[in-house]
Amino acid sequence: MRAKTGLALYVLLSVMGVGLLASGLSFVSIALYEHTQTSAPSSWRASQGVICDVRSIQGSSPELFQSTVCYRVNGQTYRIRDLPSPVRATLGTVREVRYDPGNVSSARDIAQQKPDWMGLLQKGGTLLFAALVTLIYSLFKVARTRRKMQRR
Repeated sequence: MRAKTGLALYVLLSVMGVGLLASGLSFVSIALYEHTQTSAPSSWRASQGVICDVRSIQGSSPELFQSTVCYRVNGQTYRIRDLPSPVRATLGTVREVRYDPGNVSSARDIAQQKPDWMGLLQKGGTLLFAALVTLIYSLFKVARTRRKMQRR
């Protein structure tokens, strides 16, 4: 009876560990993907942008806001939209914008993006740590159960 309980505990902890491991890896993957999508290549040039419009996204719960950043290159004004955020940006706030010198309308607002992927990376790291602890514990538990079974 004790062997079945030990085996059931091992299976349960292993499934939990694998689930946590998969969750952690997915969070880390999402964070790294998001980082590559929001960071600008080193060949892109920097410009000073200003938040020139903030709109509420209708029907979102919680309420989300999307800001537009205006920036100037060679006397011409360009606009980019930030990702939706629960924080309402303030009109006139200065932001760093990086743009592609070959296609000036292709740009990214650097300031808004950093906290998003960093939070995902931290959550993923926490889940990976929890998964490893769970898996190691379950392996020790199985080894202990096997040793007890061999003594009998």
